[in-house]
Amino acid sequence: MSYEKVAIIKRRSIRFLSEIHLITALHQAGLATLTHTPSPMKFLTEILQRPSHERPFLLLVVGFPAEGALVPNIQRLPLSDIATFLK
Repeated sequence: MSYEKVAIIKRRSIRFLSEIHLITALHQAGLATLTHTPSPMKFLTEILQRPSHERPFLLLVVGFPAEGALVPNIQRLPLSDIATFLK
């Protein structure tokens, strides 16, 4: 793997971790978040009048949850239901 590919992977990993920390901090402060990653994002670059070398990758909507709002209790499928392991 080339140095450039490793650098890109590391940048994306760091960016992802910083997003997770931000979302966690917002939740700890009592705020609700909604992530949205529309594709393509070019429209946002144009609306915000940003240079072409800047590319948005995530919309993060933040606000106070409505009174009585509940988070759905989504259960993950067991690994055996979604994966097949070969011996």
